[in-house]
Amino acid sequence: MYLFSNDHLDLQKMVSEYVSDKIEPGANERNNNSEYPEEIIADLGNLGYFGLFIPKEQGGNGLDAVSSMMILSELAKSDAAIAH
Repeated sequence: MYLFSNDHLDLQKMVSEYVSDKIEPGANERNNNSEYPEEIIADLGNLGYFGLFIPKEQGGNGLDAVSSMMILSELAKSDAAIAH
């Protein structure tokens, strides 16, 4: 069994709270109307949720696989389109 580090658990909580506040409200409406959530995507970029696996030397975040998957999993819980 894998035990998450405190850093992983903190990251999961932070992303989960963001998703509950910013992504969950309106997710069905956006998807049903095929709306592109431009503000949310820009906000995710500002928060550093782009380039998760890409090394920092190449302009990414250089996160480990567990952190990256936690972020994507939390995003996908409310809006799979945004996670992709």
